[in-house]
Amino acid sequence: MAKQTAISYIGRVIDYRKQAPISGAKVSFTAENNSLVTYTDLEGIYRFIVKPGDKKVLQGQIVVDAKGYPEYSSLIRLSTERKDLGDIRLGSRSKSSPSNYRSTSGSKEENSNLTVVIAIIVISFFTILAISLKSNPRREPINQQDDREFLNRYQRYQNKVPDRQRLNDFTF
Repeated sequence: MAKQTAISYIGRVIDYRKQAPISGAKVSFTAENNSLVTYTDLEGIYRFIVKPGDKKVLQGQIVVDAKGYPEYSSLIRLSTERKDLGDIRLGSRSKSSPSNYRSTSGSKEENSNLTVVIAIIVISFFTILAISLKSNPRREPINQQDDREFLNRYQRYQNKVPDRQRLNDFTF
């Protein structure tokens, strides 16, 4: 006889428009002879502890009832591999469509938000890079008197030291 291990599944209930968590929502899961009820916490998170038995996938119905929102109901498959059930979004997508919408972690809305965040990060990076690579501030003009003095010393050096000695002075 195989030992049955309990698996903890987690999900979140949020408002579709505000993207805010919904606390105190009643979340029910019914499958075959199992019926579980839990409530969301302050962050809209709910947890189920299920003993799947010999099955790797348990199929059932999840129902969410929250004050001020229409009831949400959907068929769901619980897998021993995937324990995060994702977000359940309550509220309507548009005025003409009062149906509820359940998202997964790869929804188009989340991907578009991710694209905006990445674009902002890239633009910020290049802005900071451009500022840091900005040319150094202008140096003050060189004193021409100092230039002439240096040139005179250099010419005196060339006149005093033989060519061979000058070459040795500059070898490494």
